[in-house]
Amino acid sequence: MYFLLSSTRYDASLLKFGWNNDIDGPSPFFILPYHFDRLQDAAEQHGWQEAKRLLSYAKLKGKCRSKVEEEGTGQAVKVRITLSEAGEIEVTVSAVPPFQANPMSLVHFNPTLDVYPMNDPVVTLVNAFRIYGMSSRCSSEVAAQQ
Repeated sequence: MYFLLSSTRYDASLLKFGWNNDIDGPSPFFILPYHFDRLQDAAEQHGWQEAKRLLSYAKLKGKCRSKVEEEGTGQAVKVRITLSEAGEIEVTVSAVPPFQANPMSLVHFNPTLDVYPMNDPVVTLVNAFRIYGMSSRCSSEVAAQQ
């Protein structure tokens, strides 16, 4: 027996970003509609008709919200979602640091034109790749030279 897995996160800072809205409006769950689509597609690929039939976005979001509220911290958490062949959804959460900036800001980053401070926690690794390109060295070696 195996389960389908998807991981997202809950972070109240996501409520201010319109790109993260879902059918209910602002959402504290990072791109949850895409995780729902991914689970639906995987259930289809595996021939899990019962799971596909029982899975709904409202049910998924409700399970995620209930687990976050059950933990009661109100802090940012990683949300681990599993879906069984029978359509049962299990959610677990674990603490993670909150986002310090818009997590999608790098989508619009152009390394040949944009300049960001090297101490920005969101773009430091991107700057390392911009400087060294696609080298065979691992990112930790590049970061160590910074």
